[in-house]
Amino acid sequence: MAERMAPTLAVLLRGGPYEMTAFILVAVATYKQSRFALTQEMHSLKDIRISPVPRMSLEQWAGIGLAIALILLAGWHEAGMIMAL
Repeated sequence: MAERMAPTLAVLLRGGPYEMTAFILVAVATYKQSRFALTQEMHSLKDIRISPVPRMSLEQWAGIGLAIALILLAGWHEAGMIMAL
């Protein structure tokens, strides 16, 4: 039976934590886009009014750009690790 590995900081040399960080960054940067507010109480389907989706700010676009860069760099790093085997 294989022996369990002890916790170590060597996990930071792999791409997984950086990919997870990037996915969380995308979720945080786009949280406003998924919130549709109903402007009136729901009496019937005709009375439902959905507010427009807010425009994304420069900070949100920067967060998405940084997340994409992190995902690409993590994938590139892992591909390099596989090629070195």
